[in-house]
Amino acid sequence: MVTLHDGRVVCNTCPDYKDECMARHILAMPTKDDRRDFIIKWGAKHGEAARDHLSALVRSVWEARRRA
Repeated sequence: MVTLHDGRVVCNTCPDYKDECMARHILAMPTKDDRRDFIIKWGAKHGEAARDHLSALVRSVWEARRRA
């Protein structure tokens, strides 16, 4: 079991955990341009809705880190 940035506890094989790992990976990229390019390319492959979801999650994880 793992705790997500929003306090939810989920299994480490759940889609929510996978998504948060992706968001953390994106936040670890060296520049904002790198992050933006990755999300754009990922969205081109997975669709606009998925891109918007990932983008919102990245922002949410980033804001949670800032508050901590």
